[in-house]
Amino acid sequence: MNAIAKVVISAFCGMAWGQESTSMLCVVALIPLLWNLAKTRTIAGCYVLAYYLAAARGIPHGAGVYFAETAPTLAGWCMWIAASIVNAAPWFALWNPKQRRRLWGLPLALILTAIPPLGIVGWTNPLMAAGILFPGTGYVGLILLIALLIALTARWLYVIAPILAVAAIANLTPASAAPKIEWHGIDTAFNGDNSFASLYQRLSALQRIADAALPNSVTLLSESYLGDYDPAKHTALRNISNQLKSKNSTIIAGAQRPSSVPGDYQVENVLLALGVDAGQAIVQRMPVPFGMWKPWDSNGYKANFTGAGIATIHGKTVAGLICYEELLVWPVMLSMQHAPEILLGSANDWWARDTSIPLIQRQSLALWGRLFAIPTVEATNV
Repeated sequence: MNAIAKVVISAFCGMAWGQESTSMLCVVALIPLLWNLAKTRTIAGCYVLAYYLAAARGIPHGAGVYFAETAPTLAGWCMWIAASIVNAAPWFALWNPKQRRRLWGLPLALILTAIPPLGIVGWTNPLMAAGILFPGTGYVGLILLIALLIALTARWLYVIAPILAVAAIANLTPASAAPKIEWHGIDTAFNGDNSFASLYQRLSALQRIADAALPNSVTLLSESYLGDYDPAKHTALRNISNQLKSKNSTIIAGAQRPSSVPGDYQVENVLLALGVDAGQAIVQRMPVPFGMWKPWDSNGYKANFTGAGIATIHGKTVAGLICYEELLVWPVMLSMQHAPEILLGSANDWWARDTSIPLIQRQSLALWGRLFAIPTVEATNV
């Protein structure tokens, strides 16, 4: 098989993201294997670059919509190419003509693209295939996937066979499936509009949702649903919260609130609880780079690289992935250290509605829930 054919296969693996069948994502595990088969460093880098470019194909259009009034159309294309190059760079640097060195270069590349600083743009990491191959195994599944890739690279049949047996057992074991829960999410469509009229309409809709909420229920709404949150000015929210308390119910909705650090003018992107769990909040660890997180700008969104992303809702430990975090590895790893019982995914994708990005986020959330055998609840604004 020539190099061009393998580039096409790599791109196909990237295209698996954003398709209706989540099961197709098992093919992303082929990327490290194709990388290993390359004859030169440049060709190896091209295989991985083709994968990331295909997986992130929604960025040019989405960024063009998001930055329509603040940046030229070319900026979206530059972001797409630059981020893909960053993800491919460790693979390019760690390829070596000696297979023995590739054996440790493979797991190192996976890890480097999963954790900051490279992990800040480390979306669609091949490690996420563990959710398909080793459901219900958690951290062990990630280790097994890495071990399987190393064994396939070295052709250690005595290692490959037992790992594949574990994969088969994991996929046939009912215990690996996430339990069903009564919590639910509601998708919305308010674009990126935070005008007074739009916020009023959303508060009116929130009141109707609270009126219809069943006793002991939990409802998830999208990122940014409440806009800029100031408790002192939101009498309506206090009334809705008190109404929900009387039902022992909770609504979780996205908002932007001032940083809790004195003298810090950045805002935090959060999921706030209203109702019986009022006061609980999940703080986003990684806002979208350049669009929200601007380390050079004191008025941007605040990153919280070591945050747990955890809250207690209805007596359960809940982890939240807010929009961009759904695509990454390290925020999930931080949250899973706290053994959450439910995984929430809340996004505001008005700018990406005509791209593959919203579906890729849903797939990512499903993969994490499947890997750790915990139920997921999602809500998206598109």
